[in-house]
Amino acid sequence: MVDTGQLEQKARDSFRIFSEGNTDEFSQYLADDFTYRSTSGEEAHGPDGFIQFYRTYDEAFSNMSVTVEEVFPTGNNKVAVLYRQRGTHSGNFYGLEPSNNDMNVLGCNIITFDDNGKMVDAYDIIDTLEVLKQLDALPGEVTEQLTLGGRPGA
Repeated sequence: MVDTGQLEQKARDSFRIFSEGNTDEFSQYLADDFTYRSTSGEEAHGPDGFIQFYRTYDEAFSNMSVTVEEVFPTGNNKVAVLYRQRGTHSGNFYGLEPSNNDMNVLGCNIITFDDNGKMVDAYDIIDTLEVLKQLDALPGEVTEQLTLGGRPGA
């Protein structure tokens, strides 16, 4: 078991390095059998698979940054990281043509480390609906309802 303070620092460092786009250094934080999953259905396996996934976002969002808001050690070699992701939608994103809109969304990543301090699993919880809203990728009536608090007829 790795000390929770060390895991918290590893999580912070990895997010900083990820945000800087240093994929070679970032991949050193990942175990060979690393698995990434997200609430939006995305999945990547191994360091190379995750770097390929990262490039999808890096190519779609110029000036992308990921900032750690808070890290919550949970024990059992796990931490939860509350983060903010920002960027300008300047490239193709899963078939969405560039909107040049800014994206600014909170997410939470639950990371499991092995006993050597490498990430073996990350589960990303992100508000995909909010991202699509910010990119003007939803029909106008859906966006209007969301703006009114998500209640039809409000």
